[in-house]
Amino acid sequence: MLDDSGRYEGIVSVNRAFAFELDDAAAKTGLFPLIEYRDRFLLPSMNVKEAVAEFERSMAEALAVVDNAANLHVLGVLTEAHALRRYSEELDQRHRELAGETWHA
Repeated sequence: MLDDSGRYEGIVSVNRAFAFELDDAAAKTGLFPLIEYRDRFLLPSMNVKEAVAEFERSMAEALAVVDNAANLHVLGVLTEAHALRRYSEELDQRHRELAGETWHA
């Protein structure tokens, strides 16, 4: 979710949005009650270890990547599964290099 100026507001789960019953009260607030992870996001400067730590703190499966903490312009989304998979691949590659093996993806 983005605010009117395009800044990161939080994440709304598609499942929660579809399960949300729109009544008169909800019509006034929109999806606002469904927004999660308002203060949780990743920065491009974070390494994978920092990103995984943020996933653990927030208990989120996916987090927005924003340009910086002041502007909050969304650059993309990273899932914990993808971050862990890439981290595992890099560790495997480093182990192979240390063992003298060459590895190509």
